Amino acid sequence: MIGEDDDVALSPMSPRSVAVLCGAIGALLFGAPAAQAACTSSTPSNASFTDPANDLEGVGPDLTALTVSVDAACTFAFDPGLADLTLDDVVFTYIDRDGNPATGETGFFGSDLLTLTVSDGRESATMLAWWDGTDYVPDASTIIETAPAPGGFSFPVDRLGIPPGATPGFLVGVVRMGETDFGVDVAPDSGTPFTLPVNYEGAPVVPALPTPETPETPETPSPLPIVPPTTLGPGCTVPKVSGRSLAVAKRRLSASGCSRAATVTRRYSATVRKGRVIGTLPGSGVRTTKKVKLIVSKGKRPKRAKAATVQRDLITQARALLR
Repeated sequence: MIGEDDDVALSPMSPRSVAVLCGAIGALLFGAPAAQAACTSSTPSNASFTDPANDLEGVGPDLTALTVSVDAACTFAFDPGLADLTLDDVVFTYIDRDGNPATGETGFFGSDLLTLTVSDGRESATMLAWWDGTDYVPDASTIIETAPAPGGFSFPVDRLGIPPGATPGFLVGVVRMGETDFGVDVAPDSGTPFTLPVNYEGAPVVPALPTPETPETPETPSPLPIVPPTTLGPGCTVPKVSGRSLAVAKRRLSASGCSRAATVTRRYSATVRKGRVIGTLPGSGVRTTKKVKLIVSKGKRPKRAKAATVQRDLITQARALLR
C-alpha cells in the first residue's frame, strides 16, 4: 500500500528486465498462456467524453477529453487527453467488458478489468488486472508498452477480453501521489461509465485466473464469564453499542459506568449506515478503566474516493515496471 510518506524511486524502463519480470510473474500467476483466437477484422467505432475542466480534487492532472476507439485492424486505443504524465501520476481505467452491470464488481458498475498506466517521463507501461469475483488480480504476463498519448495505450481488442458485439463501459481516473502533492480526478464524475460499441471477428482472450480462496469461518468466541458484581475491580465493562445511534450509545456507556472519550472517530462503512455506531475502543465486553472511544459510520465510501484509494497495491506493482 502506498502512503503519503512512501519513497518510490523510479528509473528508466529496461525492456529486457521488464520482459523477464513479466514472464516470471506471469508463469506464477496464470501458468501457461491460453490459446488465443486472434481477432481478424473489426468494425471501426469511437466514443468520447468531455469532463468539466478544473474539477479535480487536490493538485494533479485534470481530465477533460477522453477518447476510446477500435479501428478496422482490431486495435483498441485509449487516450485520456493529458498533455503529459509525471513520475507521480497513475492513470487507471475501470472497464465493464461485457456492458453488464450485474457481472464483475457489482458495487462499481460491473467493471471486470482494470488498467493502470505509469510513466517515467519518457516511456510508459500499462498493466492489466482482472476481476476474479473477489478482487482485481494483476496480470503481469501482459504488459502494454505502446502509448499513443500520455497515459493512454493501444492493444488488440480481443486481448482485452471484450466480447464481440458487446458495449463495454469505461470510467477513467488519474491520481497524483507525490511526496507533497496529492490529487485525483475521475470521469465521468457521476460514476456512470461512458460506452463504446465493439464488434469484431474472433473471440475474446481472458487469462485463467486462480480460484479465489474461500475465507475461513471464524470460530465463535466463548461467552464472557459472568463475574459477580462484588468481585469486580475499578472501571466498567464496555456495553455492546454497535448499530445504535450515537445518542443511545452515549447513554449506554453512562449507564454502564464508563467514561467516554471526548472525540468520536468516524470511518466509512459498507455495512453500517451513516450516523450509527460501528464499534468501540476497547471493544464490547472488555473490562477497562480507560475512556471508551466511539467509532461512528460515515456511510459508504464515495465512488470517487474508492477509485483513488482501493487499488493502491496495484499502483505499487505498476510503478515497479519502470524500475
